[in-house]
Amino acid sequence: MRLCLSVLAPVIALALAGCTTTSRVLEIGPGTFRVSAEAMTIPGAEEAAIGTAGDHCRAMGRQMASQGINTTPYRSYSNFASAVVTFQCVPVGSPPARGVAPDVVIEHRTQ
Repeated sequence: MRLCLSVLAPVIALALAGCTTTSRVLEIGPGTFRVSAEAMTIPGAEEAAIGTAGDHCRAMGRQMASQGINTTPYRSYSNFASAVVTFQCVPVGSPPARGVAPDVVIEHRTQ
């Protein structure tokens, strides 16, 4: 039984890790971006969204400065937890920005 669990645990972890989707990066204001991700857990969704934001900024030779992260827990009707990261790409070595908010708010409502 112990051998079975030691073999199944990595397989299950890999299967859950593969259940992550990420949106494309959207520019929501001058120099301000937003990306969302869905995963089985909030930490998984946050990791995916933050990773995509960081990749986007690194591709521009900059670093990601988060403006905020909103999360939604797993719900039976959606099957996934989600995270939305709002960020800016700042020069490498810049101090973290504080209190900066985009001048445009995009709201998605479902009925």
